[in-house]
Amino acid sequence: MKKPLLVFVAAHIQEKNGLGRVERDLLLAWNSKELLSLADFLIILQKPSDDFCKRYPRFQGMLVSKSRKQSIASWLQQVEELVAQRFSKRSLKFFYPANALPVKPAYPFILIIHDLIELLRPEYYLNPFKTRNIKKVLQASRKAWHIVSVSAFTSHCLRLKAPYIPTEKIITLYNGLDTHKLLAAGKTTALKKQHQANKEKYILYVGGHVKRKNLLSLAKAYQQLPQDLQEEYLFYCVSSSNPALIKLFQRNAKKSNKESRLRLLENIDEAQLNDVYRQASLFVFPSLFEGFGFPVLEAQRAGIPVICGKNTSLAEITTERDAYYVNVSSVKALAAGIETVLRSTEIQKSLVKNAFSNIKRFKKTSFQKQYRNLLKDFIQKA
Repeated sequence: MKKPLLVFVAAHIQEKNGLGRVERDLLLAWNSKELLSLADFLIILQKPSDDFCKRYPRFQGMLVSKSRKQSIASWLQQVEELVAQRFSKRSLKFFYPANALPVKPAYPFILIIHDLIELLRPEYYLNPFKTRNIKKVLQASRKAWHIVSVSAFTSHCLRLKAPYIPTEKIITLYNGLDTHKLLAAGKTTALKKQHQANKEKYILYVGGHVKRKNLLSLAKAYQQLPQDLQEEYLFYCVSSSNPALIKLFQRNAKKSNKESRLRLLENIDEAQLNDVYRQASLFVFPSLFEGFGFPVLEAQRAGIPVICGKNTSLAEITTERDAYYVNVSSVKALAAGIETVLRSTEIQKSLVKNAFSNIKRFKKTSFQKQYRNLLKDFIQKA
């Protein structure tokens, strides 16, 4: 009798190698002798991956292209149907890692829910399709073998917005990261050499620039800092291009007859990002809503003090001992918090010291062990 076929559908592509960070970590968890003895694995990709075979030689790969106009749900439906045709004599089980499901899932599945922002804060989205889509996903989730949420806050949101899903189906499993001092060492990149040569000191933000990330409020807070702090610290932003942000700093530079204090870094690789974290003086994350909050933990791991809001999942993955909480809805409060931390070496040292204890709660090894146990049960019992 053939082993069951477990199908991992990489719906959201973020990296050059065709897989997002969480998806890569999940596949590392799957890559164990015990699991491979219980099932065969098929990985579905939207885009060609140059090093997929090198990274995962024991997994099968299958490319299913998605057109721009095609919705994620219809693409996933297409994937399910193609897999069913090609492996008609196999017992199929599906794993959906990114807030999305086929229109009508026909096989046992596990779904990961990262957040329910569209339902809880619809004002952050101009496109009502997103809200309708997540509602359909939750309706279809009734048939899930398990729904994994990435934080207790997201689990609470699930119970609030989808009370028809049995509570026992919802499992909270934190995302994981390498909790040793990975960012304290590593090869020197050109970006790091540039920082060292210029002896630049900077306040750092890493993340997107959608409305809920509240990036413009942080930029305005920076411009409300006392002049000596603005002259001492640049504002580094690791994000995609943001015309509104650039204009804000250009206007300020024109008024002061000085060059812009903004340094916008786009399309940097992981090694470069690690260097940017390591060299920062302060990390500020003004997000109004998070399902988890990876950048905060990455900054803590890098040994730099963190400022964020005590809201949504951020109040769960940090504590008052390791993060400096401010009211991120207030530009004035953000500016005051930044000034307080930058002017206090004592606060900075305390935050960094306690942060190394905090990130131990999110060990990647623990993350992988929990997922292996979940998958083992799924393969054997679903």
